[in-house]
Amino acid sequence: MSQKPLVQSVERALDILDLVGDSDNPLGSTQLAQRLDLHTSTANNLIRTLYRRGYLSQTADGKYQVGLQCYRLGSTCDRWRILRELARIPMTELSESTGDNSVLASESGGRLITIANVEGSGDIVISNQHLFFDHLYCTAVGKLLMAYAPPEFVEQFKKTRRLERVTPKTIVDWTSLREELAQIKSSGFSLNRGESLSTVAALAVPVFDVDGSLLCALGQPFPDYYIETKRVDVAVRTALLTECATVISKAYAEAMRPPKGDKSC
Repeated sequence: MSQKPLVQSVERALDILDLVGDSDNPLGSTQLAQRLDLHTSTANNLIRTLYRRGYLSQTADGKYQVGLQCYRLGSTCDRWRILRELARIPMTELSESTGDNSVLASESGGRLITIANVEGSGDIVISNQHLFFDHLYCTAVGKLLMAYAPPEFVEQFKKTRRLERVTPKTIVDWTSLREELAQIKSSGFSLNRGESLSTVAALAVPVFDVDGSLLCALGQPFPDYYIETKRVDVAVRTALLTECATVISKAYAEAMRPPKGDKSC
């Protein structure tokens, strides 16, 4: 079944919001146009519309950042707020002990969404920008989310998405991907070596919800050569990630526990 066409202008406007939201610093209209490969007048029209509707705000030097309208909408549906707050300390401790970024991620509409990101302190830090949000199938956190998803999710994903080759190591046939997902579910962790970015490796483990179902994925990206040089031992790092994920899961379960005396179901 072919995927129905989307409205290009809406997609471009959402791309602008994604780019501004993922940036650590406000971005100018020229930067946005260049990064999204848009004609300057097209970018300006979209930016002006988003600005007037409150989805973008402008800094004193004329650059753009996320507007209050985004925060207003987000505050009504941010189901990850509590989890983000609870995960911040254990993720920070993980990043401090390893020197690498820690990323908490989930899936929405077949795309990765970042719940929390803590930067590492090592000499080489892989930026959160290297998460390929449209490439769920070739990142450590993405593959783990797919492995723990219901079978019908993978079937629907197959109907609407194509496995594009991002690097020479990207898995682009469904038989191999299914085998990879089964192995991830069996082992309890996901390893990515150069599938989304040639020089980057990553590990991910599950974070479980109160009922034992998958809540999200916890991952760490790092230079691929760390594995070759033994700076990262896969088993040891997986154990550290699993320990951090367990702390987050327990904290979340405690936070979701009904207050004593609450008889509601």
